[in-house]
Order: sequence, then structure tokens, then C-alpha cells
Amino acid sequence: MTRAPALAAALAALFAVTSASADLSVTFDEGAPKDRFSIRTSCATPALDLTIALSGSAAGLIFDTTGEGAGVQVFQPVEVASGARHVRAIGPVTDGDTTMIVSLAPMAAGESVTLTTDVDDTRPAGTLGQIRVSGSEIAGAAVTVTSSAGTSSATFGASDQSRDALANVTLSYPCAPDQS
Repeated sequence: MTRAPALAAALAALFAVTSASADLSVTFDEGAPKDRFSIRTSCATPALDLTIALSGSAAGLIFDTTGEGAGVQVFQPVEVASGARHVRAIGPVTDGDTTMIVSLAPMAAGESVTLTTDVDDTRPAGTLGQIRVSGSEIAGAAVTVTSSAGTSSATFGASDQSRDALANVTLSYPCAPDQS
């Protein structure tokens, strides 16, 4: 009779589900002629929608996707530079927009997606001019991740280095089973 509780405890431990949270990092990297948004996960994730909202940025950032409209000089459409197999869709991003929505397929731990485009600020006397973006200028832009498990958001913080603006989004769902 004393074996039953020990056996039950052993079985419970064997079938216990871990509740590790998925960390999703989104990094902005100013570059010429293309700026980069890199998305990397620390563990397997389910399908999700990632929204990058520039509207809250300190410098009034916009996507400069065509030679017409709101941007300055250089422009670049939104393109997938790496990880294309994980990108299900990218919502239309027109010149002067402040929001980009990317639908991602499930990803395994350590996988990433890199998107390129041009981001300009709307302040005439920006830190690096209007065609380059510094860390302090992207500060306040938001990243929101929505999945079947809910929604999580984070904002870019100011950085002393113009090429190092980072937002880390910690999602509130358990890591998905690795599907690699």
C-alpha cells in the first residue's frame, strides 16, 4: 500500500508539462541602403502575428517603401531577407505607414526571420538626419505578438548606439513542441 503514492508521484513527474515561456526578440538595425528587423525565438513557437508599430517612436518614424510620398531620398519595399519559410504573410505596407503586420508560421528554437525595408524619421533635425535612424529615435516604437495563447507587447528602448535598438517580447504561453 505504501507503493501506490510513490508510484502516483513518479507517474505525475514523468508526465509533468513544463511551462517554459517563449522569448521572442525583435531587433532593429539601421543600415544603408536597407534597415533590418530581425525576429528570433528562444524556443518553439506556434503560428503568430507580429505587429511593429512605429507611431509611438520618439522621432515619428515611418516606413519609406516607394519614391513617392512621405519618405526622404532612399526608399526600400518590405522584403524577406532570411527565414522566408516562416513568413506566411506580410500585411500591405504603403509609403508613410507606421504599422507592419507579419504572420509567422510555427518556428523551432533559435530560428529567425529578417525583414528589410527603409525607415525614416519625420523630424527635420533628426539625430542622424531623416534618412538614418538612431536608437533614441526608435525608442517608444512597439512590438506586439498575438497567438492563440494571447497577446504580449514591448517597446523599443533608447540606446547609446545607433545600430543597437532592441525590444524583447516575452510571450505568455508555454513553448510549443519543436516541429523540426
